[in-house]
Amino acid sequence: MTNNKCLICNSKTYKIDFKLEKCVTSDAKVINSPLSHSYCLSCGYVFVDFDKRIDYEKFYSFEYEFLLNNDVEPVLDNMKYSEILVDFFQDFLENNPNKTFLDIGAGKGNFIQAIHNKLEKLQKYALEPSKSFEILKTKTFLKKVYNDFFRSKSFKIKFDYISLIGVLEHVPNPKDFLLDIKNIMHKASYLLIEVPNFENNKFDLLTIDHLSKFTSRSILNLFKICGLEVIKQRTAKSVPMQFILKKANDAISSLDQLHKINLHIENAIRYLKKIESDVMKLDNDNIAVYGQGLILTYLIATNKIKLQSILCIIDDNPFYRGKKFKDTVKILNFDDFIKSGFYKQTNKIFLAMNDCYHHKVINKLKKTNELKNFQVIGANI
Repeated sequence: MTNNKCLICNSKTYKIDFKLEKCVTSDAKVINSPLSHSYCLSCGYVFVDFDKRIDYEKFYSFEYEFLLNNDVEPVLDNMKYSEILVDFFQDFLENNPNKTFLDIGAGKGNFIQAIHNKLEKLQKYALEPSKSFEILKTKTFLKKVYNDFFRSKSFKIKFDYISLIGVLEHVPNPKDFLLDIKNIMHKASYLLIEVPNFENNKFDLLTIDHLSKFTSRSILNLFKICGLEVIKQRTAKSVPMQFILKKANDAISSLDQLHKINLHIENAIRYLKKIESDVMKLDNDNIAVYGQGLILTYLIATNKIKLQSILCIIDDNPFYRGKKFKDTVKILNFDDFIKSGFYKQTNKIFLAMNDCYHHKVINKLKKTNELKNFQVIGANI
């Protein structure tokens, strides 16, 4: 136990009994420093301990490179991911030249570009503190771009639409951040937020730059405390979860007491320990790896898996077609894995994706004659 107070609800927080000597960042860098977390039993907030945090502004200004070196973006169900997000938000958007849209943490501008493709008349602004700004600033349709961290005092207007895609989990204090966001919202503003769901993203305990780990219920407590009302949400059994919010009219309702948050934490720890135990039994056998989750980077960094033991990476996302993992290992889609004959060189597949997707892969393996007798490593079903 600690005497620290929760940033969200000011209750007592507790240390998680799971510490790492090395960890990873969300853009797959290895950090050779220890990592530990704490949690709040009242509101369910899980967070990186303050004494283990990296230099926030330095990291995002000079080191963060998520998707920076790729010319295309991830595809899901034959749609660009940015287009999927636009579809989720579109019913609340009006293609009006008097309406303003601010994308905070815009990266290279994939999402704001997708907004522009469908709603050309909107006045669009974007903010990005990282090196991705150099690409973002080339988008000539943007009314103004900011190479900075968000502070409401930097803006002289209130925006009709605001987006935070993969931002809130990175900021040092999510409550203060959302309260500052409200300063640039008027009563009819809409706010789109996407964050990872810790329930389906157990590998996030390895990640140092995701300072907050939200569940589908703990983030609702955060919104209540910040005076934000959820008007649409999508928290399906996948890693990302999305919310559309407005300023709440009513006083803060009572919080959802998340006394079972420790069960999510225990499940994550148990699963991570199981993976380490499973891969230690491989004894440097050749393996195929399905997926490129951060668990793979972590296991290589801690010498649990040898890079030279990986025959290939299987990834069905067209985004990775023709690329190599760590500039070394071929990335193939599932069909090409079979056609290439790599499956003849091993009978082991390690699942390096979040376990919420395992059932889909297991079913695919069972239906493939060449792989029916394969040993699946890391499965959590």
